[in-house]
Amino acid sequence: MSAVCPACGVAVVPGYVRCPRCQTPLPAVGRRGSSSAVHAGGTAVASPSWPIFALIGGGAILLVAVVAIAMRGGPKAAPNTPPREGDQPAAIAADPGSAVEPTSPEGAPTPPNANRINPEAVGRDVERALRRQRLWATVEVAGDRVNIRSGSCSDPGMVPMLDAAAAALRSAGILKARCIEQSGAVVFERDL
Repeated sequence: MSAVCPACGVAVVPGYVRCPRCQTPLPAVGRRGSSSAVHAGGTAVASPSWPIFALIGGGAILLVAVVAIAMRGGPKAAPNTPPREGDQPAAIAADPGSAVEPTSPEGAPTPPNANRINPEAVGRDVERALRRQRLWATVEVAGDRVNIRSGSCSDPGMVPMLDAAAAALRSAGILKARCIEQSGAVVFERDL
């Protein structure tokens, strides 16, 4: 049993409150209850005003952001903690005219290169600098030479990066740089 829209004459399937063509309210004929009450039926379903998934998703994103900010700083050492093994000792600034030699904690004079920078730490710094320039490489210190293994040895940005790091490498006792392709071929070797 179908109804006919009084405004446009289209046959409407029972259950619609409004005509699907002209949106005119249909008469409430043949429905249970009072004829003045309009009941929703068919496809006339109200959608919720606040979707629960959007609220849950927003809360999850906020939680991830808070955790990321809290974890970003990492653990901080107290200012008066003793240095750990592997930490670099602070350089001792001595007056060039003074006759006092730097000494080790045991009281014995230190060797002349005791204040030299750790070569492995400088190698890690060079590797990070190359990564920032998207010149992906692994840096290995071997004696007085640094080996850079990369697929970007022939990249025009590699030599300027090595020139910028040359002073730090020399202060760590590294005198030569060698760039090796991933296949093992030496692209260049140069003095710093």
